[in-house]
Amino acid sequence: MTKAFEKNRVQEGLIWGISILSAGIAAINILPNLNFFWPLSRIGKLGLFFLVTLGLMVLIWLMIKKAKKNWRPLDIQQLSIILLLSVGIAMALKLTIFRKYLLDLPDAWVFGCGSWIERLAPWLLFLIVIPIPLAIFLSMVFRQISFRTRQGVSFDWKTIDQTLFIVVFFLLLSLPGLFSNNLKNLEESFWGDKTLITLFSRLRYYLGDKVFDEVIIGEDEWLVFASTSSINDYQTPWKVPEEDLEQIYQQLTQFEAALEARDINFLTVIAPNKNTIYPEYVPDEIPVLGETSRLDQVLAYLDTRGGVQIMDLREPLLAEKEVRPVYWATDTHWNPYGAYIGYQQIMNSIQADFPELEVIPVGRFSVRPSPYRNGDMAQQYLHVEIQEDFFELKPTWEYSFEHRSHVQSRNEVYLQAGSDGPRLLMFHDSFGVALIPFLKHHFSYASFYQGYDIDPILIDAELPDLVLVVWTERSLLRLRDLPDWPVVEE
Repeated sequence: MTKAFEKNRVQEGLIWGISILSAGIAAINILPNLNFFWPLSRIGKLGLFFLVTLGLMVLIWLMIKKAKKNWRPLDIQQLSIILLLSVGIAMALKLTIFRKYLLDLPDAWVFGCGSWIERLAPWLLFLIVIPIPLAIFLSMVFRQISFRTRQGVSFDWKTIDQTLFIVVFFLLLSLPGLFSNNLKNLEESFWGDKTLITLFSRLRYYLGDKVFDEVIIGEDEWLVFASTSSINDYQTPWKVPEEDLEQIYQQLTQFEAALEARDINFLTVIAPNKNTIYPEYVPDEIPVLGETSRLDQVLAYLDTRGGVQIMDLREPLLAEKEVRPVYWATDTHWNPYGAYIGYQQIMNSIQADFPELEVIPVGRFSVRPSPYRNGDMAQQYLHVEIQEDFFELKPTWEYSFEHRSHVQSRNEVYLQAGSDGPRLLMFHDSFGVALIPFLKHHFSYASFYQGYDIDPILIDAELPDLVLVVWTERSLLRLRDLPDWPVVEE
Protein backbone atom coordinates (compact mmCIF):
# COMPACT_ATOMS: atom_id res chain seq x y z
CA MET A 1 0.00 0.00 0.00
CA THR A 2 1.56 3.31 -1.13
CA LYS A 3 2.14 6.41 0.96
CA ALA A 4 -0.54 8.16 -1.12
CA PHE A 5 -3.06 5.58 0.11
CA GLU A 6 -1.93 6.14 3.67
CA LYS A 7 -2.38 9.92 3.32
CA ASN A 8 -5.81 9.45 1.81
CA ARG A 9 -6.82 7.18 4.67
CA VAL A 10 -5.75 9.81 7.19
CA GLN A 11 -7.62 12.54 5.28
CA GLU A 12 -10.70 10.34 5.05
CA GLY A 13 -10.59 9.64 8.76
CA LEU A 14 -10.09 13.31 9.58
CA ILE A 15 -12.95 14.60 7.46
CA TRP A 16 -15.35 11.91 8.71
CA GLY A 17 -14.21 12.60 12.25
CA ILE A 18 -14.77 16.34 11.94
CA SER A 19 -18.17 15.82 10.33
CA ILE A 20 -19.49 13.25 12.81
CA LEU A 21 -18.14 14.98 15.90
CA SER A 22 -19.51 18.33 14.71
CA ALA A 23 -22.88 16.76 13.91
CA GLY A 24 -23.07 15.31 17.43
CA ILE A 25 -22.16 18.63 19.02
CA ALA A 26 -24.71 20.46 16.86
CA ALA A 27 -27.43 17.92 17.69
CA ILE A 28 -26.80 18.29 21.42
CA ASN A 29 -27.26 22.04 21.06
CA ILE A 30 -30.23 22.04 18.71
CA LEU A 31 -32.43 19.24 20.06
CA PRO A 32 -32.92 20.65 23.59
CA ASN A 33 -34.31 23.82 21.96
CA LEU A 34 -37.14 21.91 20.29
CA ASN A 35 -40.51 21.88 22.00
CA PHE A 36 -40.84 18.10 21.99
CA PHE A 37 -37.42 17.50 23.55
CA TRP A 38 -36.93 17.19 27.28
CA PRO A 39 -35.70 20.25 29.22
CA LEU A 40 -32.12 20.09 30.45
CA SER A 41 -30.24 22.22 32.93
CA ARG A 42 -26.85 23.67 32.04
CA ILE A 43 -25.06 20.92 33.98
CA GLY A 44 -27.26 18.29 32.33
CA LYS A 45 -26.45 19.62 28.89
CA LEU A 46 -22.73 19.65 29.65
CA GLY A 47 -22.91 16.10 30.95
CA LEU A 48 -24.80 14.90 27.89
CA PHE A 49 -22.33 16.75 25.70
CA PHE A 50 -19.36 14.93 27.20
CA LEU A 51 -21.08 11.53 27.00
CA VAL A 52 -21.96 11.95 23.33
CA THR A 53 -18.49 13.27 22.58
CA LEU A 54 -16.97 10.16 24.21
CA GLY A 55 -19.30 7.92 22.20
CA LEU A 56 -18.41 9.69 18.97
CA MET A 57 -14.70 9.30 19.69
CA VAL A 58 -15.18 5.53 20.02
CA LEU A 59 -17.21 5.48 16.80
CA ILE A 60 -14.57 7.42 14.88
CA TRP A 61 -11.85 5.09 16.17
CA LEU A 62 -13.83 2.05 14.94
CA MET A 63 -14.37 3.68 11.53
CA ILE A 64 -10.65 4.43 11.10
CA LYS A 65 -9.80 0.88 12.16
CA LYS A 66 -12.21 -0.50 9.55
CA ALA A 67 -10.89 1.87 6.89
CA LYS A 68 -7.40 0.43 7.33
CA LYS A 69 -8.66 -3.10 6.45
CA ASN A 70 -10.98 -2.20 3.61
CA TRP A 71 -10.07 1.08 1.97
CA ARG A 72 -10.96 2.59 -1.34
CA PRO A 73 -10.86 6.21 -2.57
CA LEU A 74 -13.96 8.26 -1.88
CA ASP A 75 -15.93 9.23 -4.97
CA ILE A 76 -17.01 12.77 -5.80
CA GLN A 77 -20.58 12.32 -4.55
CA GLN A 78 -19.35 11.16 -1.15
CA LEU A 79 -16.99 14.11 -0.96
CA SER A 80 -19.90 16.44 -1.84
CA ILE A 81 -22.01 15.02 0.96
CA ILE A 82 -19.13 15.49 3.41
CA LEU A 83 -18.62 19.10 2.30
CA LEU A 84 -22.30 19.98 2.48
CA LEU A 85 -22.62 18.28 5.85
CA SER A 86 -19.69 20.34 7.12
CA VAL A 87 -21.26 23.56 5.82
CA GLY A 88 -24.53 22.78 7.56
CA ILE A 89 -22.74 21.86 10.78
CA ALA A 90 -20.75 25.09 10.65
CA MET A 91 -24.00 27.03 10.46
CA ALA A 92 -25.52 25.05 13.30
CA LEU A 93 -22.42 25.54 15.44
CA LYS A 94 -22.33 29.25 14.72
CA LEU A 95 -25.99 29.64 15.62
CA THR A 96 -26.11 27.43 18.68
CA ILE A 97 -23.06 26.03 20.42
CA PHE A 98 -21.38 29.26 21.49
CA ARG A 99 -24.67 30.67 22.70
CA LYS A 100 -25.74 27.58 24.60
CA TYR A 101 -22.52 26.55 26.32
CA LEU A 102 -19.71 29.05 26.13
CA LEU A 103 -21.48 32.40 25.99
CA ASP A 104 -23.77 31.64 28.93
CA LEU A 105 -20.80 31.04 31.21
CA PRO A 106 -19.42 33.82 33.42
CA ASP A 107 -16.28 35.63 32.26
CA ALA A 108 -14.25 33.89 34.98
CA TRP A 109 -14.95 30.49 33.36
CA VAL A 110 -13.24 31.56 30.16
CA PHE A 111 -10.25 33.41 31.65
CA GLY A 112 -11.99 36.78 31.76
CA CYS A 113 -12.51 36.86 27.99
CA GLY A 114 -16.21 36.05 27.79
CA SER A 115 -17.21 39.27 26.01
CA TRP A 116 -14.46 38.95 23.40
CA ILE A 117 -15.27 35.30 22.79
CA GLU A 118 -18.92 36.24 22.37
CA ARG A 119 -18.04 38.69 19.62
CA LEU A 120 -15.32 36.77 17.78
CA ALA A 121 -15.96 33.06 18.30
CA PRO A 122 -18.93 32.59 15.93
CA TRP A 123 -17.11 34.27 13.07
CA LEU A 124 -13.84 32.48 13.75
CA LEU A 125 -15.72 29.21 13.88
CA PHE A 126 -17.49 29.92 10.61
CA LEU A 127 -14.28 31.00 8.86
CA ILE A 128 -12.31 28.00 10.13
CA VAL A 129 -14.78 25.13 9.75
CA ILE A 130 -15.93 26.00 6.21
CA PRO A 131 -12.47 26.36 4.52
CA ILE A 132 -11.03 23.20 6.12
CA PRO A 133 -13.44 20.68 4.54
CA LEU A 134 -13.47 22.73 1.33
CA ALA A 135 -9.67 22.56 1.08
CA ILE A 136 -9.67 18.84 1.85
CA PHE A 137 -12.44 18.35 -0.70
CA LEU A 138 -10.49 20.06 -3.49
CA SER A 139 -7.28 18.29 -2.48
CA MET A 140 -8.94 14.87 -2.62
CA VAL A 141 -10.58 15.66 -5.98
CA PHE A 142 -7.21 16.45 -7.53
CA ARG A 143 -5.66 13.42 -5.86
CA GLN A 144 -8.42 11.24 -7.31
CA ILE A 145 -7.80 12.69 -10.76
CA SER A 146 -4.09 11.96 -10.39
CA PHE A 147 -4.81 8.44 -9.09
CA ARG A 148 -7.13 7.59 -12.00
CA THR A 149 -4.66 9.04 -14.49
CA ARG A 150 -1.89 6.81 -13.17
CA GLN A 151 -4.21 3.82 -13.36
CA GLY A 152 -5.06 4.65 -16.96
CA VAL A 153 -8.74 5.29 -16.19
CA SER A 154 -10.39 8.28 -17.81
CA PHE A 155 -11.98 10.75 -15.43
CA ASP A 156 -15.67 11.64 -15.83
CA TRP A 157 -15.74 15.44 -15.80
CA LYS A 158 -19.55 15.40 -15.87
CA THR A 159 -19.36 14.18 -12.30
CA ILE A 160 -17.38 17.30 -11.40
CA ASP A 161 -20.03 19.51 -13.05
CA GLN A 162 -22.82 17.80 -11.15
CA THR A 163 -20.89 18.00 -7.92
CA LEU A 164 -20.07 21.69 -8.32
CA PHE A 165 -23.73 22.42 -9.02
CA ILE A 166 -24.77 20.56 -5.86
CA VAL A 167 -22.11 22.27 -3.77
CA VAL A 168 -22.88 25.78 -5.03
CA PHE A 169 -26.63 25.21 -4.72
CA PHE A 170 -26.46 24.11 -1.10
CA LEU A 171 -23.91 26.80 -0.23
CA LEU A 172 -26.42 29.37 -1.48
CA LEU A 173 -29.13 27.70 0.58
CA SER A 174 -26.94 28.01 3.66
CA LEU A 175 -26.37 31.76 3.18
CA PRO A 176 -29.57 32.80 5.04
CA GLY A 177 -28.04 31.54 8.27
CA LEU A 178 -24.86 33.56 7.90
CA PHE A 179 -25.97 36.57 9.93
CA SER A 180 -28.75 35.00 11.99
CA ASN A 181 -28.35 34.77 15.74
CA ASN A 182 -30.68 31.89 16.39
CA LEU A 183 -32.11 29.00 14.41
CA LYS A 184 -35.58 29.73 15.80
CA ASN A 185 -35.56 33.19 14.19
CA LEU A 186 -34.37 31.99 10.79
CA GLU A 187 -37.85 32.14 9.26
CA GLU A 188 -38.37 35.74 10.39
CA SER A 189 -34.89 37.15 9.81
CA PHE A 190 -32.15 35.81 7.61
CA TRP A 191 -29.28 37.18 5.59
CA GLY A 192 -30.57 39.18 2.65
CA ASP A 193 -34.22 39.10 3.71
CA LYS A 194 -34.65 42.88 3.77
CA THR A 195 -33.13 43.24 0.30
CA LEU A 196 -35.38 40.53 -1.14
CA ILE A 197 -38.49 42.03 0.50
CA THR A 198 -37.60 45.51 -0.76
CA LEU A 199 -36.98 44.37 -4.33
CA PHE A 200 -40.18 42.32 -4.45
CA SER A 201 -42.26 45.14 -2.96
CA ARG A 202 -40.82 47.67 -5.42
CA LEU A 203 -41.54 45.33 -8.32
CA ARG A 204 -45.18 45.02 -7.21
CA TYR A 205 -45.46 48.80 -6.84
CA TYR A 206 -44.03 49.57 -10.29
CA LEU A 207 -46.29 46.92 -11.85
CA GLY A 208 -49.30 48.78 -10.45
CA ASP A 209 -50.26 46.64 -7.46
CA LYS A 210 -52.44 48.59 -5.02
CA VAL A 211 -52.82 46.24 -2.04
CA PHE A 212 -49.84 45.65 0.25
CA ASP A 213 -49.31 44.40 3.76
CA GLU A 214 -51.21 46.92 5.95
CA VAL A 215 -51.25 49.57 3.18
CA ILE A 216 -53.62 50.28 0.28
CA ILE A 217 -52.67 52.77 -2.44
CA GLY A 218 -55.56 55.10 -3.12
CA GLU A 219 -56.11 57.95 -5.54
CA ASP A 220 -53.29 60.48 -6.05
CA GLU A 221 -50.82 58.17 -4.26
CA TRP A 222 -52.75 58.57 -1.00
CA LEU A 223 -51.75 55.68 1.26
CA VAL A 224 -54.54 54.15 3.34
CA PHE A 225 -53.37 52.53 6.57
CA ALA A 226 -54.93 49.06 6.58
CA SER A 227 -53.63 47.53 9.79
CA THR A 228 -56.08 45.34 11.70
CA SER A 229 -56.66 47.91 14.46
CA SER A 230 -57.04 50.78 12.00
CA ILE A 231 -59.52 48.91 9.79
CA ASN A 232 -61.49 47.79 12.86
CA ASP A 233 -61.75 51.41 13.94
CA TYR A 234 -62.99 52.36 10.49
CA GLN A 235 -65.43 49.52 9.94
CA THR A 236 -66.51 49.11 13.60
CA PRO A 237 -67.59 45.49 12.99
CA TRP A 238 -68.30 44.89 16.66
CA LYS A 239 -69.31 46.81 19.74
CA VAL A 240 -66.86 47.45 22.55
CA PRO A 241 -67.77 45.01 25.35
CA GLU A 242 -69.38 46.73 28.31
CA GLU A 243 -66.77 45.31 30.67
CA ASP A 244 -64.08 47.08 28.61
CA LEU A 245 -66.01 50.34 28.72
CA GLU A 246 -66.41 50.01 32.48
CA GLN A 247 -62.74 49.21 32.93
CA ILE A 248 -61.73 52.29 30.94
CA TYR A 249 -64.03 54.39 33.11
CA GLN A 250 -62.72 52.91 36.34
CA GLN A 251 -59.05 53.26 35.38
CA LEU A 252 -59.46 56.83 34.19
CA THR A 253 -61.45 57.78 37.28
CA GLN A 254 -58.99 56.18 39.67
CA PHE A 255 -55.96 57.64 37.87
CA GLU A 256 -57.45 61.13 37.74
CA ALA A 257 -58.33 60.95 41.46
CA ALA A 258 -54.78 59.92 42.35
CA LEU A 259 -53.39 62.87 40.38
CA GLU A 260 -55.93 65.28 41.86
CA ALA A 261 -54.93 64.18 45.36
CA ARG A 262 -51.38 65.22 44.46
CA ASP A 263 -52.61 68.56 43.07
CA ILE A 264 -51.79 67.52 39.50
CA ASN A 265 -54.06 68.34 36.57
CA PHE A 266 -54.82 65.59 34.07
CA LEU A 267 -55.96 65.47 30.43
CA THR A 268 -56.39 62.54 28.04
CA VAL A 269 -56.24 63.32 24.31
CA ILE A 270 -57.12 60.91 21.51
CA ALA A 271 -55.65 61.73 18.09
CA PRO A 272 -57.95 60.44 15.30
CA ASN A 273 -56.80 57.80 12.85
CA LYS A 274 -55.96 58.97 9.36
CA ASN A 275 -58.91 56.98 7.95
CA THR A 276 -61.26 58.74 10.36
CA ILE A 277 -60.39 62.17 8.97
CA TYR A 278 -60.01 61.04 5.34
CA PRO A 279 -62.60 58.26 4.87
CA GLU A 280 -63.08 59.26 1.21
CA TYR A 281 -59.75 57.61 0.32
CA VAL A 282 -60.70 54.24 1.80
CA PRO A 283 -61.82 51.90 -1.04
CA ASP A 284 -65.51 51.08 -1.31
CA GLU A 285 -64.57 47.42 -0.92
CA ILE A 286 -63.96 48.20 2.77
CA PRO A 287 -67.40 49.33 3.96
CA VAL A 288 -68.38 50.79 7.31
CA LEU A 289 -70.28 48.02 9.10
CA GLY A 290 -71.21 49.48 12.45
CA GLU A 291 -73.26 52.54 13.28
CA THR A 292 -71.07 53.83 16.11
CA SER A 293 -67.27 53.95 16.15
CA ARG A 294 -65.30 52.61 19.09
CA LEU A 295 -64.31 56.15 20.07
CA ASP A 296 -67.95 57.26 20.03
CA GLN A 297 -68.92 54.25 22.17
CA VAL A 298 -66.26 55.10 24.77
CA LEU A 299 -67.17 58.80 24.80
CA ALA A 300 -70.88 58.02 25.16
CA TYR A 301 -70.24 55.62 28.04
CA LEU A 302 -68.02 58.13 29.89
CA ASP A 303 -70.63 60.83 29.36
CA THR A 304 -73.32 58.56 30.80
CA ARG A 305 -71.24 57.71 33.87
CA GLY A 306 -70.12 61.30 34.36
CA GLY A 307 -66.82 62.62 35.69
CA VAL A 308 -63.80 61.91 33.51
CA GLN A 309 -63.61 63.19 29.96
CA ILE A 310 -61.49 62.46 26.88
CA MET A 311 -60.59 65.21 24.42
CA ASP A 312 -62.02 64.41 20.97
CA LEU A 313 -60.13 66.16 18.13
CA ARG A 314 -62.18 64.91 15.20
CA GLU A 315 -64.44 67.94 14.73
CA PRO A 316 -61.71 70.64 14.65
CA LEU A 317 -59.51 68.48 12.38
CA LEU A 318 -62.37 67.84 9.96
CA ALA A 319 -63.02 71.60 9.85
CA GLU A 320 -59.32 72.41 9.24
CA LYS A 321 -59.17 69.73 6.54
CA GLU A 322 -61.45 71.92 4.41
CA VAL A 323 -58.78 74.66 4.52
CA ARG A 324 -55.58 72.60 4.06
CA PRO A 325 -54.31 69.04 4.50
CA VAL A 326 -53.89 67.96 8.11
CA TYR A 327 -52.38 64.48 7.53
CA TRP A 328 -49.53 63.31 5.31
CA ALA A 329 -50.42 61.38 2.16
CA THR A 330 -47.62 58.80 2.58
CA ASP A 331 -47.55 58.64 6.37
CA THR A 332 -49.88 57.43 9.12
CA HIS A 333 -49.57 60.66 11.13
CA TRP A 334 -50.91 64.17 11.06
CA ASN A 335 -48.75 66.89 9.52
CA PRO A 336 -47.66 70.04 11.42
CA TYR A 337 -50.96 71.79 10.67
CA GLY A 338 -52.89 68.83 12.06
CA ALA A 339 -50.62 68.73 15.11
CA TYR A 340 -51.13 72.49 15.57
CA ILE A 341 -54.90 71.94 15.77
CA GLY A 342 -54.28 69.34 18.48
CA TYR A 343 -51.97 71.75 20.33
CA GLN A 344 -54.53 74.55 20.03
CA GLN A 345 -57.31 72.40 21.51
CA ILE A 346 -55.08 71.22 24.37
CA MET A 347 -54.11 74.78 25.27
CA ASN A 348 -57.72 75.94 25.19
CA SER A 349 -58.69 73.09 27.50
CA ILE A 350 -56.00 73.66 30.14
CA GLN A 351 -56.26 77.46 30.12
CA ALA A 352 -58.91 77.40 32.85
CA ASP A 353 -56.29 75.93 35.25
CA PHE A 354 -53.31 77.78 33.77
CA PRO A 355 -54.65 81.17 32.58
CA GLU A 356 -51.13 82.47 31.97
CA LEU A 357 -50.72 80.02 29.07
CA GLU A 358 -51.93 81.41 25.75
CA VAL A 359 -52.06 79.76 22.35
CA ILE A 360 -49.30 80.90 20.00
CA PRO A 361 -50.95 81.99 16.70
CA VAL A 362 -50.05 79.82 13.73
CA GLY A 363 -48.90 82.96 11.93
CA ARG A 364 -45.91 83.19 14.29
CA PHE A 365 -44.55 80.00 12.79
CA SER A 366 -42.88 79.90 9.40
CA VAL A 367 -43.07 76.99 6.97
CA ARG A 368 -39.67 75.40 6.40
CA PRO A 369 -38.79 72.41 4.18
CA SER A 370 -38.24 69.20 6.11
CA PRO A 371 -35.31 66.84 5.45
CA TYR A 372 -37.82 63.98 5.28
CA ARG A 373 -38.99 63.00 1.81
CA ASN A 374 -40.80 59.75 2.45
CA GLY A 375 -43.60 58.82 4.86
CA ASP A 376 -43.48 55.83 7.20
CA MET A 377 -46.00 53.81 5.17
CA ALA A 378 -44.10 54.28 1.91
CA GLN A 379 -40.80 53.49 3.59
CA GLN A 380 -41.71 50.66 5.98
CA TYR A 381 -44.50 48.87 4.11
CA LEU A 382 -44.01 49.62 0.40
CA HIS A 383 -40.21 50.03 0.55
CA VAL A 384 -40.40 52.67 -2.15
CA GLU A 385 -39.84 56.40 -2.26
CA ILE A 386 -42.99 58.39 -3.02
CA GLN A 387 -42.14 62.06 -3.18
CA GLU A 388 -44.10 64.30 -0.84
CA ASP A 389 -43.32 67.87 0.18
CA PHE A 390 -42.69 67.43 3.89
CA PHE A 391 -42.42 70.63 5.90
CA GLU A 392 -42.04 71.92 9.45
CA LEU A 393 -43.50 74.87 11.33
CA LYS A 394 -40.60 76.76 12.88
CA PRO A 395 -40.87 79.62 15.42
CA THR A 396 -40.02 83.05 14.06
CA TRP A 397 -38.89 84.34 17.47
CA GLU A 398 -35.74 83.71 19.45
CA TYR A 399 -35.93 81.07 22.17
CA SER A 400 -33.55 79.09 24.32
CA PHE A 401 -33.88 75.68 25.98
CA GLU A 402 -31.72 73.27 27.85
CA HIS A 403 -32.47 70.03 26.03
CA ARG A 404 -31.88 66.55 27.44
CA SER A 405 -32.51 63.36 25.51
CA HIS A 406 -32.52 59.81 26.87
CA VAL A 407 -32.62 57.34 24.00
CA GLN A 408 -33.22 54.20 26.05
CA SER A 409 -36.21 55.58 27.93
CA ARG A 410 -37.37 57.53 24.84
CA ASN A 411 -37.52 60.67 26.93
CA GLU A 412 -37.12 64.29 25.83
CA VAL A 413 -36.79 67.07 28.43
CA TYR A 414 -36.86 70.84 27.78
CA LEU A 415 -35.99 73.36 30.48
CA GLN A 416 -36.35 77.15 30.24
CA ALA A 417 -33.94 78.93 32.52
CA GLY A 418 -35.51 81.67 34.63
CA SER A 419 -39.08 80.63 33.80
CA ASP A 420 -41.61 80.21 36.59
CA GLY A 421 -44.17 78.49 34.34
CA PRO A 422 -45.83 75.19 35.20
CA ARG A 423 -44.21 71.79 34.81
CA LEU A 424 -45.47 69.34 32.17
CA LEU A 425 -45.20 65.56 31.96
CA MET A 426 -46.61 64.02 28.79
CA PHE A 427 -46.96 60.32 27.95
CA HIS A 428 -47.52 59.86 24.22
CA ASP A 429 -47.26 57.56 21.25
CA SER A 430 -45.88 58.53 17.83
CA PHE A 431 -48.67 61.08 17.29
CA GLY A 432 -47.50 63.09 20.28
CA VAL A 433 -44.05 63.71 18.76
CA ALA A 434 -45.45 66.43 16.47
CA LEU A 435 -46.95 68.24 19.49
CA ILE A 436 -43.59 68.73 21.23
CA PRO A 437 -42.40 71.69 19.06
CA PHE A 438 -45.51 73.62 20.13
CA LEU A 439 -46.04 72.59 23.77
CA LYS A 440 -42.43 72.97 24.94
CA HIS A 441 -42.59 76.79 24.73
CA HIS A 442 -45.16 77.11 27.54
CA PHE A 443 -43.56 75.26 30.44
CA SER A 444 -40.53 75.82 32.63
CA TYR A 445 -40.00 72.07 32.60
CA ALA A 446 -41.49 69.85 29.89
CA SER A 447 -40.80 66.10 29.92
CA PHE A 448 -42.07 63.86 27.10
CA TYR A 449 -42.09 60.04 27.33
CA GLN A 450 -42.93 58.04 24.23
CA GLY A 451 -44.64 54.74 24.92
CA TYR A 452 -47.66 53.18 26.60
CA ASP A 453 -46.14 52.42 30.00
CA ILE A 454 -47.20 55.02 32.56
CA ASP A 455 -45.18 54.72 35.75
CA PRO A 456 -46.64 56.38 38.88
CA ILE A 457 -43.18 56.42 40.45
CA LEU A 458 -41.99 58.55 37.54
CA ILE A 459 -44.84 60.99 38.09
CA ASP A 460 -43.94 61.34 41.79
CA ALA A 461 -40.31 61.92 40.81
CA GLU A 462 -41.04 64.51 38.10
CA LEU A 463 -43.46 66.57 40.27
CA PRO A 464 -45.48 67.95 37.32
CA ASP A 465 -48.34 70.42 37.46
CA LEU A 466 -49.98 68.80 34.44
CA VAL A 467 -50.00 65.23 33.11
CA LEU A 468 -51.03 64.70 29.49
CA VAL A 469 -51.75 61.34 27.88
CA VAL A 470 -51.81 61.61 24.07
CA TRP A 471 -52.55 58.38 22.21
CA THR A 472 -53.93 57.65 18.78
CA GLU A 473 -57.45 56.34 18.19
CA ARG A 474 -56.30 52.81 17.34
CA SER A 475 -54.70 52.61 20.80
CA LEU A 476 -57.89 53.70 22.56
CA LEU A 477 -58.44 50.43 24.43
CA ARG A 478 -55.02 50.77 26.04
CA LEU A 479 -56.76 53.07 28.52
CA ARG A 480 -57.88 49.85 30.22
CA ASP A 481 -54.25 49.37 31.25
CA LEU A 482 -53.73 52.65 33.08
CA PRO A 483 -51.88 51.88 36.30
CA ASP A 484 -53.63 51.24 39.61
CA TRP A 485 -52.44 54.12 41.74
CA PRO A 486 -53.71 54.65 45.30
CA VAL A 487 -55.01 58.05 46.31
CA VAL A 488 -52.67 59.61 48.86
CA GLU A 489 -54.16 60.59 52.20
CA GLU A 490 -53.67 64.16 53.36
